[in-house]
Amino acid sequence: MTELPRGVAIAHIWTPASEPLTPAELAYFLTERGFVPGVADETGTIHADTGLAEARFVISGAAWSFISLSSSKGNGCTVTVLQPDEAPMPDDYLLKRAVRRPRLVYRVIAGGPSNSDRNLCENLAEALLVAQNGAVQIAGRGTKGNKPANYTNPWIGEIKH
Repeated sequence: MTELPRGVAIAHIWTPASEPLTPAELAYFLTERGFVPGVADETGTIHADTGLAEARFVISGAAWSFISLSSSKGNGCTVTVLQPDEAPMPDDYLLKRAVRRPRLVYRVIAGGPSNSDRNLCENLAEALLVAQNGAVQIAGRGTKGNKPANYTNPWIGEIKH
């Protein structure tokens, strides 16, 4: 993976699930969070609700694009589903305890450094975290305010059921 520009958010979600969510399910979870999502596949084809039902993420395949139609700013995010060896889990106790044997990794990359893109990236990551019962690492938030060090460290979290 190439180096991202400063301030572009990236999230990795490690999950014990063996089958990825569908883009339609992910769009539904975004709708539940107050977004009006637009979804496009790797070719740029925009999927309406009817065409999205048959769509599937391909493991180690091309990225799908998600945009927030409720926001006029930002470039959206891309979501890719990977094998665990393509995005190894960092050596972090919380992550390794939350997901002992990850089977899938979702990579969510914001389309730019805007607040709208970062917000969509974080909401996609949190939706995947809850839906797949995994652990998340969000990084690349850039500098903010008087204490930029607080915003350059990755954020790690898990959901307990």
